[in-house]
Amino acid sequence: MKTRRILMSLSGVLICAVSVAGFKLAAFGVDPFQALMSGLDALIPISFGTLYVIVNLTLLLFSLFADRHNIGIATFLNMFLLGYIIQFTLAFLQRIFPAPTMLTRWVSLLVSLVCLCFASSLYMTADLGISTYDAVAVVLSRKWKLGKFQYVRICCDLVCVIGGVLLFLLAGGRAGRYPRLCRNWHHHYSLLYGSPDCVFQQNHRGAHASQVKINRLYGSTERRKSMNPKALYNITYGLYLLSTRANGKDNACIINTAVQVASEPLRISISVNKGNLTHDMILESGRFNVSALTTSTPFALFQRFGMQSGRSADKFDGFENVARAENGILYLTGCTNAYLCCKVERTVDLGSHTLFIAELEDAEVLSGEPSCTYGYYQSDIKPKPQAQKKTTWVCTVCGYVYEGEELPDDFVCPLCKHGKEDFQKVQA
Repeated sequence: MKTRRILMSLSGVLICAVSVAGFKLAAFGVDPFQALMSGLDALIPISFGTLYVIVNLTLLLFSLFADRHNIGIATFLNMFLLGYIIQFTLAFLQRIFPAPTMLTRWVSLLVSLVCLCFASSLYMTADLGISTYDAVAVVLSRKWKLGKFQYVRICCDLVCVIGGVLLFLLAGGRAGRYPRLCRNWHHHYSLLYGSPDCVFQQNHRGAHASQVKINRLYGSTERRKSMNPKALYNITYGLYLLSTRANGKDNACIINTAVQVASEPLRISISVNKGNLTHDMILESGRFNVSALTTSTPFALFQRFGMQSGRSADKFDGFENVARAENGILYLTGCTNAYLCCKVERTVDLGSHTLFIAELEDAEVLSGEPSCTYGYYQSDIKPKPQAQKKTTWVCTVCGYVYEGEELPDDFVCPLCKHGKEDFQKVQA
């Protein structure tokens, strides 16, 4: 009989962990305990599974000292398995859904909610111990008589939320979306049944945590204001045509941010401005091709794919030097020496841009012509500013020309999205 109860507890923990990974994929909010875990995770550079075990071991010591009757086999199953299963299941789900749509997130939320209810019923019916976090409220209310369980639990949850926010701020982030929809459900469930820890959590390696890491590495906005952004011009970049296809539409743009970031397995990263239609289409399709441009690339190609928006023009209309790869996406057949076919594995929100990390699915070498660098484009391809009859301002990045005596301080280039500091004044 006890073997059956152990299997019920184990099944409950496994289903609960998979459900939590689904909640993390949905990214609609976290429960109070996981708000604390998110804050710790943003501050401490170890894997979530290991961090979860360490925190629960600390809470276990409290329970063993105060009232060990709440501890059982299920407590240890929860403590040592839950965090790692969440971590690995989430990685698997993110591989299948690298850029989940709103519909996918809602389906993930609802399915995970149903599965979690079933998992909790298995866990509680087995009655072989509760989670270490739930045990804290039980000890404080029933052993130390500090108040009714529901009120003590609410106070514990408040401490976790406040602690999580403070830890997140300490890590260099800003308070974002913590407990919301999932927290409210968790409270109602706990007050009625005293359930085990439901462990709702946002993707702890999501965009917000990434911004925390960026701030810690590169400093605050105030510090960056004192930097000279033109120093970045001395970094060598290649130039590439980034193409994709979504909902029956082809589109492409020019980028200089394609990089091989790993060799085993082969991984490519690209960074794309959020204002580009190509950005939104890659989020939708999860796939893209990169064509490496060569030194023979004419300025007309940069104009076609880099100086107009796919929202108002079909960039491939009348353009013949393309073919369709096996993944169904177009690539250049001329003015290029190679193309790569990529499948998005994960995304990172970088503010103005999104970083796409992708698996390399296919690659072909098309010619031995030298690749075009950003420096070569500036010196040998982009037309030099011509004498104007009146004062103009020329973008040193893409060549866009603004006519007028003065350039507004808040002006942003409509083509490359660079600001006033990247414009050169040309006198009449």
